[in-house]
Amino acid sequence: MKRWQKRLCIVAGVFVLLCVLGFLLLSRYNIIITVGTGFLVNGQYYMLDDVGPIRLHYRGRANYRSGARILVVHNGVRLSYPGQTDAFLILRLKKGSLADLPPEIIEEFHVVE
Repeated sequence: MKRWQKRLCIVAGVFVLLCVLGFLLLSRYNIIITVGTGFLVNGQYYMLDDVGPIRLHYRGRANYRSGARILVVHNGVRLSYPGQTDAFLILRLKKGSLADLPPEIIEEFHVVE
């Protein structure tokens, strides 16, 4: 086996090991990654996914406006209406506008830009 092939095998093995460890840590601590449409209500962060609206309890400052496509790392959605979760990280994937939200959500929550 050539030297570069050995290095490639080592790098691939380390990568697989890190992926397995990451998966085990995420599942152990019930960490979930969700993509949805973000919106703001009175300075509070929300996300609309395929299930419904979710209130994001986030201590940091999220850099998105209503209608943006966001990725949220959180610890699972509590059963309530709207759903609630503790968000650890919010990333804006794509800019959006109020036109990207359903009209009933805008009316029900009084969504601001």
